[in-house]
Amino acid sequence: RVDVMFLADNTGSMGGVINTVRINAQNILDAISGSDPRFVGIDVQFGVSSYRGDPREIGGDATTRVHGAYKLQQPITDSRDAVITAINQWAASGGGDAPEANFFALHQVATEGGATDGEGATDAGVGTGLVTGWRDGSVRIIVWFGDAPSHTSTVDIDEVIASLTANNVVVAAINTGGAGSGIDDHGQASRIVDATGGSLANHVVGSQSTIDAILNAVEKATDNVDLSIVVQGLASGVDVSYQCISPTGCDDVAAGESRDFEMHIHASSIGIYSFQSVVPQIAGLLSNDEIRVRECVNNVTARAKRDKVELIWSDTGADHYAIYRSDGVDGRYQRVGETTSRYSVFVDRGLTPNKKFFYQVREEDAAGNETCSSVTVAARTRLRGRPDGTPVNVAPVFTSLPVTTIAEDDEYSYQLVATDANGDAISYSLVKGPVGMRLTGDTLSWTPGNQDVGEHDIIVR
Repeated sequence: RVDVMFLADNTGSMGGVINTVRINAQNILDAISGSDPRFVGIDVQFGVSSYRGDPREIGGDATTRVHGAYKLQQPITDSRDAVITAINQWAASGGGDAPEANFFALHQVATEGGATDGEGATDAGVGTGLVTGWRDGSVRIIVWFGDAPSHTSTVDIDEVIASLTANNVVVAAINTGGAGSGIDDHGQASRIVDATGGSLANHVVGSQSTIDAILNAVEKATDNVDLSIVVQGLASGVDVSYQCISPTGCDDVAAGESRDFEMHIHASSIGIYSFQSVVPQIAGLLSNDEIRVRECVNNVTARAKRDKVELIWSDTGADHYAIYRSDGVDGRYQRVGETTSRYSVFVDRGLTPNKKFFYQVREEDAAGNETCSSVTVAARTRLRGRPDGTPVNVAPVFTSLPVTTIAEDDEYSYQLVATDANGDAISYSLVKGPVGMRLTGDTLSWTPGNQDVGEHDIIVR
């Protein structure tokens, strides 16, 4: 997709160039539209504009001055007849007092009639409000014809370059003067084409030279393009976007090269969505796509037994389901298995009794990419049970290691630690021990004397 704006100085000295473009307009437009093999397959549209003296040179109020300096004869359009009609409105007259409104006109085309920055004593911050009509995603080219340098009182070189680059506009400059003169006086055109990735043709005189300069300039500007993919015709309920994932990037891509993009989808409503994926920079490059948004697995139940948990859910048609388990609701989830069963059952075996586990069932595609996840469900494994289903009471188990040696006159201390599989409260009692040993809460204490030297039996229950 390419948008070409023809911008010409319409002061008196430009009569020859204007007449050449008028006479050859049809051939020029046809060539860029595909009759020239260099441009086959390009979706191109054209616009026409012109300029004369700088707004500060023109009398009247601000509106009169800016519209006297810059005119938009035809916004970007696919009508070649309208473009030819607009080119025929060009008329070389006046001038004779270079410089002209080159920079102001380039600024107006790039910004679609935006106001200048208003900086400096000679810039009133003015704009025409004339909308160029650049298409989204297009390669934007200004083919600029001129023979005189630019005023810098309303728009200087830095401001015009900033406006062009900010709006991704390439300038193809056609200078009737020689290098360093005409529109390239003090290197003005050279700086602009260098900054925008455009081209400069100097000393362009005669019909064929003008035509060749136009076609060569457009060819150079369209050799490399910044590729993107945009979505069209998508209803609300799902968002689709594309991201360039090629290591070399997707800007400044030469003809014949390819780039990789990744599609990102975020759906908020169930349904079937049809849309087009379009590469706006390349005519006719689109695909008709469809996305089916269905409900993710969401009715998972967990049933626990002594050493296993059975998960059950309704099949949603996913390629397969991955099962993730954690010891805590906010803990780290680990993949414990997957299933392609359409009965949608998974049994997690070999678990510790009387422990709570948390699960998520995640849908995955054939390539193993996760598409969505269920909510978290939890279940506690059971203790060994009686026939009537009530759990058997299991005796507590000591997990601490006792202190078994102590020197006389030293203080003996041992803190008891035990666990109960049933979760019952634990208390301790000293059943047997040497004279003077005490149990306070969960701690045994004793200070042996010389008479206590030897072995002693200690029983704690």
